[in-house]
Amino acid sequence: MTAWTQDLIYAGDPVHYHGSRATEGTLSWRQATAQAGQGERYDQILAFAYPDNSLSRWGAPRSTCQLLPKAKAWLAKKMPQWRRILQGETGYNEPDVFAVCRLVSGFPYTDRQQKRLFIRNFFTLQDRLDLTHEYLHLAFDGYPTGLDENYIETLTRQLLMD
Repeated sequence: MTAWTQDLIYAGDPVHYHGSRATEGTLSWRQATAQAGQGERYDQILAFAYPDNSLSRWGAPRSTCQLLPKAKAWLAKKMPQWRRILQGETGYNEPDVFAVCRLVSGFPYTDRQQKRLFIRNFFTLQDRLDLTHEYLHLAFDGYPTGLDENYIETLTRQLLMD
């Protein structure tokens, strides 16, 4: 393990930890130990505590997630309104932490392991559709509807058109 993790650093925001208290941007050592005991990998544990950061090499410290804070703020503002509808959907599990990242190329997607939503921009209705769609994939992760494109797209349009 030591040889494999040599030169690894965590690029992004400063990291903090506490023995027992977990807050945004602070890893709880007790919680991390419990997560490891349940078989979670160290990169998953770190991603849970610091969703905006990325593992990098010492010689090339760069984040793989260029944050889109306005997109995440918009989603946070919409959540109370959407929660009424989503809580009635089987399999819905509102994620505690996630990051919204700029997509350099390709189609929008969700990185379920790192809890990251990748979208192109956040200017247009299409961008909001993409963000909502990818968020729903994450919120239904681990349930069959999370992989059902028709279900996710229908629910996306329902949320945005209400």
